[in-house]
Amino acid sequence: AHAAGRHCGALVQVATASIAWKVSGILANVQYFWLVLGALWCHRSRDAGGEGVRRFIGAIVAFTLLRAVALLVATWYFRGVGDRMRRERSQDAFDKATPATRRQIAALPRERFAAGAEGFNTRCVVCIADFDEGDELARLPCAHSFHCQCIEPWLRKNNRCPLCM
Repeated sequence: AHAAGRHCGALVQVATASIAWKVSGILANVQYFWLVLGALWCHRSRDAGGEGVRRFIGAIVAFTLLRAVALLVATWYFRGVGDRMRRERSQDAFDKATPATRRQIAALPRERFAAGAEGFNTRCVVCIADFDEGDELARLPCAHSFHCQCIEPWLRKNNRCPLCM
């Protein structure tokens, strides 16, 4: 929970420092200015459907559309920022990972895949291939299974299960 709070705080800091945030604030102030100006136009206009009312409505619609576009651009941008931050955190975790020792890798239980057997996942997520009858699998302590030839190179770089990471 604490790490999620730090991530959220970093995202807020990035969001409020962005150009989109500043542009949205400027557009909000301009829109409020037009609201006051439009109210004055309407108040001074003798005719309820006069020029002042039309200008007021046009200004409000235009600035509302500008703010909506700014919000869409900001949402698109920050979704990308969030994705980049998640990828960087994941890469940092992988870079800092401790490799498994040869002894740990050799100690993993080895089993042959049998179709219909319970307790097995049906696909190796390292090579993205379905298990075939008789494939030799290594079972990690978390109970996930992988082809031996796929998981061993992974474990030599990172001692964590690729699914549980």
